[in-house]
Amino acid sequence: MPLLIFEPGKPGTVIDKTVSQCDIVPTVSDKIGLQTDFFGMGRSAFDSTYAGYSIHRDNNQNFAIHYPYTLGM
Repeated sequence: MPLLIFEPGKPGTVIDKTVSQCDIVPTVSDKIGLQTDFFGMGRSAFDSTYAGYSIHRDNNQNFAIHYPYTLGM
């Protein structure tokens, strides 16, 4: 599912990596320039050292997604 952050008057940026809900807070904090330690599982989608991944459960199956790969267990 895509995440859209709207900034009036700024050009758009496309980040082509898999992120999850736990990445939203650090991503928004990074975007607004909040310089603080974040104690959680997520990382900013704007962090170039973060490859991005997502883990979720659906219909009694676990999935690990690291675009373009999906592992179902």
